[in-house]
Amino acid sequence: MTPSLSGQVILVTGSTRGIGRATAEAAAALGATVAVHGRELAQVEAVCGEMGSESVLPLAADFDDAENAASLVDDVVERCGRIDGLVNNAGGGRPVAFRGLDLESWRATQRVNLEATFAASRAAYKVMRKARGGSIVNMASLAAHGPGGWMGADYAASKAGMVSLTRSLALEAARFGVRCNAVSPGFIRPGDSRQRRVVDVWLSHVVSRSPVSASPAPSARTSSRSGPACSPVAAASPGSSRSTRRR
Repeated sequence: MTPSLSGQVILVTGSTRGIGRATAEAAAALGATVAVHGRELAQVEAVCGEMGSESVLPLAADFDDAENAASLVDDVVERCGRIDGLVNNAGGGRPVAFRGLDLESWRATQRVNLEATFAASRAAYKVMRKARGGSIVNMASLAAHGPGGWMGADYAASKAGMVSLTRSLALEAARFGVRCNAVSPGFIRPGDSRQRRVVDVWLSHVVSRSPVSASPAPSARTSSRSGPACSPVAAASPGSSRSTRRR
């Protein structure tokens, strides 16, 4: 039975495209009020218009400063009076050899992928703990569970840290009715056709050597895999780390 999210407020960070947008659209379709986030407000507002739902809230914040992630959660609570679900999807990375990394690029990846996740989760957890309920979903990666492969060591380390953060928070938060889960997707082809052509050339020699095949562009079907974990009414096991791969 598909759960209803009617009356629930869910923030999905990094939700103007890809998995984040698909997740935001799925949550809105289930009746939730969804805070849609991106770096640029104009782009976020355009995406909200395309979603065709009256229950969307456009918000902009740059996670290069991780404190902005906490402020984003505070903004949602101030506007909506509550927060029932947080999906930490915002993040980034690039394929880079270990020898090509420097300390500043390493720190930049940690700020966006790990520190912003911590800051947003901490702010949301405080509210959810008082409400005795809520759900936090952290979008990790298969790179968190082994060598980064096609992504850099900075990306893999940040996602491994996210999985560890998830387990630690889940253990503490469970007794207050707050669930915390991580989802570890495989590679997702971008929806933009121009980007896909570039990626497909690059993947041609990578995927053939990888045990994990590339997945199609994100859609409601993609987000449905993480949907049960992020649903405030679903019975997700605290601290589980879920991996998605093409079958």
